[in-house]
Amino acid sequence: MAKLRKKEKETGGLFINAGPCILCTKGCQRPLGRPCKKPDKARRGWDELGTRICEAVEDHTDLKLEWFDLPKGIIPEYTCVITGFMHN
Repeated sequence: MAKLRKKEKETGGLFINAGPCILCTKGCQRPLGRPCKKPDKARRGWDELGTRICEAVEDHTDLKLEWFDLPKGIIPEYTCVITGFMHN
């Protein structure tokens, strides 16, 4: 995250989280209709932006995403963290 925040300052861009925002340890207030407590630090995740990230990754790379299914004892061979960066 530190590298991505540095890149934001250098380019005026914004990074996209690899998952939901986790800045508020007591839970995000936005789903409750309240404003974000840390709007200057919070970043959106792919799902929140409406991106079909699984399809995008599989369509544009040689990766086939794998998923955990702990009740069935399925543990993927590998996991992926997918971040992004938007700027003009």
